[in-house]
Amino acid sequence: MGVSQSKGGDSGGVRWKLRPLVPRSWAELGKLHVRFQQETYRRRADPAFQYFMPFHVFRAIVTPLCPEKGKMQLLAMFEDLDVKNTRKLVVMDFFSGLALLVDAKKLQKLEFVLSLLDNGGFNTLNKCELTMIVSSAARGLKMFAPGADVLQEATMRPLIRRLFGWSDEELRQTVINKALADPEIIFFLSDLEAQHLPENY
Repeated sequence: MGVSQSKGGDSGGVRWKLRPLVPRSWAELGKLHVRFQQETYRRRADPAFQYFMPFHVFRAIVTPLCPEKGKMQLLAMFEDLDVKNTRKLVVMDFFSGLALLVDAKKLQKLEFVLSLLDNGGFNTLNKCELTMIVSSAARGLKMFAPGADVLQEATMRPLIRRLFGWSDEELRQTVINKALADPEIIFFLSDLEAQHLPENY
């Protein structure tokens, strides 16, 4: 589950063009997510905005992160992230990828990534839901760092089994506690922490 995050090139690190999008602190990520929630509230008549982010929403929420970038520069960033050319980004992928890259405590990252799944407000998770979350986080990291060595399906299933044991469903907090005690997950998160973006990127 380890990840190569060399910042010297595109082989594993965040692509140079996309670095301005990565918040410099956990507080900045929180503000970015709040701006997104405000945008979706304004467009609440269409629930699709909760799950998919078109360019005009992307531009509205990221402009405060990189105010020096014009519309065409932001569009180029958006198109880099839109790897399938769908003209929209999957919200879970986008924010979970950013959460993994921002310098923060492991607990904060896990809580945030798990909170991105809207499962009707339940405080539990089942195996299918956790698989969706982990897959989304892997895709999100790849959006920003295509060369990253992320979790593959072959190793995802054993990981899910370790976190759930014989249970089909667990409390979110139980899943987080088990994840924080899992050596493979801790190694992965520690690897990202050790190689996060420098202050002057």
